[in-house]
Amino acid sequence: MTHPSPQLRAIVFDYGGVLTLPPTDQDWQALAEIVGAPLATFDEEYWRNRNEYDTARFDSDTYWRNVARVYGRELTAEDVRKLISIDNQQWGRANANSIALVRAAKTAGLKIAVLSNIQRDMVLFVRKHHAWFSEFDVQVFSCELGIAKPEPESFVHTVKLLGVTPGECLFVDDRQANIDGAEQVGMKAMLFDSSDSYRRLEQLLLDLGVTLKKDDGCECCSVKGGL
Repeated sequence: MTHPSPQLRAIVFDYGGVLTLPPTDQDWQALAEIVGAPLATFDEEYWRNRNEYDTARFDSDTYWRNVARVYGRELTAEDVRKLISIDNQQWGRANANSIALVRAAKTAGLKIAVLSNIQRDMVLFVRKHHAWFSEFDVQVFSCELGIAKPEPESFVHTVKLLGVTPGECLFVDDRQANIDGAEQVGMKAMLFDSSDSYRRLEQLLLDLGVTLKKDDGCECCSVKGGL
């Protein structure tokens, strides 16, 4: 194991869209059909009360019934069960390249954490289906903390658990608002928003004095690892 850079001692990763692949159009369509929503307007309603859902102020039943009522539909218990399952699955497809990068960062001597806005049923899904989550030094989920990104407290709490200062920590997320929140508390941050994100993250780590172990078999980020 190599030693981490004096500039960087930890990396914090988002879950959906970073550690896992983004949802497909088919995923969104499947959810929209159950609640009776046109796909064109479903996205807005999906996110409207998501903060309350992710911070456990709404349970799954309340959240999904609220979404469906906008479209004049009353859900059955089976409808809610299907919605929870599809939602968990659409955010739950592990991104092999991201997991490989996480493992390479840990091998390089960095502490690793996950910080995600995520609801309780999804946390259960994560812990049941993603054994690789046990490799993270710190796991912070909004439904357990009661605070969601980009609230400053979510970043400060994570940094404290890691035992580092904000300036010694890099945050990686696919939403600009969360990147801005992390930077406001003094963390380094990188927007993970394209297929080139792996290479940009690897270069950023190199600029910060952290070299990831190379593996010629990887197509994206020069590191490789199974799930």
